[in-house]
Amino acid sequence: MKRKKWTLFNSYPPTLPPGITLKFTFDLTRYINEEDIMITRKQKKVLKKYTVKKTPKVDFQRITDVAHQQRREKEHKLIHYLRDNDIPPEQALGIIERAVETKTTGHRFHWKMMRFTLYIWARVEEHKTLVMKPKIDTVRELVSTPKYKRLWETFPQAREFDHQREVKNLAQLISEPRQQIYFKSKHFVYEGTQKNIPQEIVDKIK
Repeated sequence: MKRKKWTLFNSYPPTLPPGITLKFTFDLTRYINEEDIMITRKQKKVLKKYTVKKTPKVDFQRITDVAHQQRREKEHKLIHYLRDNDIPPEQALGIIERAVETKTTGHRFHWKMMRFTLYIWARVEEHKTLVMKPKIDTVRELVSTPKYKRLWETFPQAREFDHQREVKNLAQLISEPRQQIYFKSKHFVYEGTQKNIPQEIVDKIK
């Protein structure tokens, strides 16, 4: 008698002879654990790749203390110099005040700043044409304008208007080293506007 030939995968579910049972085992837990491990490793790699380095802390207090210490040393050096050369404090203070004039009140100061403004405006116009005249020529032309004369009359004056004297005084005032602290961008705007003239332009044309 011939035995019946059968194949396990001829049909699904497979048809088994009577009395035969197949047992399938699948470790699902192990598979899930391996999957979690792979995901975790990928996350660690990403975190490691995009980790931002912490910037070192700056000790601002130490920097401030060092700056104060250096200033105190310079102040003590100045005091010792005055003592060694027998210079009275009042005389030293007067010299410093004259060297660094910061007076911002009174009609004389306002008239000075007005003349500086007119001069800078005239130099700005020359700068636009790319033809910068000698400073003394700019001053002469400025003092000859009706605008200058009109503004001169609005401030108290001790003498009559004299063209040559005004040219000489303004030319000396502009070139005086003590007056250079006033040629700052914050003091000058373009004529007819509220826009400050850049400092690099002021330094170039003054």
